Amino acid sequence: MPGVSPSSVIPTVDLNAVNGIAATLVEHGAWSRDRLLAHQRERLRQMLRHAAAHSPYYRETIGDLVARDRPLAEFPIMNKTKLMANFDRVVTDPKLSLALVEQHVNSADCGALLLDEYRCIATGGSTGQRGLFAYDRQAWNTAAANQMRMQRIMGVTSGMRGLGIGAPSP
Repeated sequence: MPGVSPSSVIPTVDLNAVNGIAATLVEHGAWSRDRLLAHQRERLRQMLRHAAAHSPYYRETIGDLVARDRPLAEFPIMNKTKLMANFDRVVTDPKLSLALVEQHVNSADCGALLLDEYRCIATGGSTGQRGLFAYDRQAWNTAAANQMRMQRIMGVTSGMRGLGIGAPSP
């Protein structure tokens, strides 16, 4: 982007937090299948309860299913089309809106935190539908830690260099 310094568009992470999360994720790789499945079930329940409690869309669409602790197979499927059509009602922070995130990802300050909390990204829309996503600090650090975990599994070491490339359109 012309006139934008690289440091203003490079999303940063809390390396100490990311390293800690990555180490925990790597440890999970040594868990028994039963322990991992139990952990996944509990984390899924936590996520569904949070969504039903904090998102008007999810309160309406899954609130009853969550309250009755129904199996995941009974839950409706979310896709990018539904997400974008219902964005303002899907988000769990009422300060976020599709218009605000869209404005932010298209601004010269797109690498800065939105509302001092959210990293926002947009898909290029190469499938015909553009998507916008906002990550709070914890979610952003967890996503970065998961990438680090995958790199460790693939044998990437700290001495190796990598580069991620993003583009505002396909």
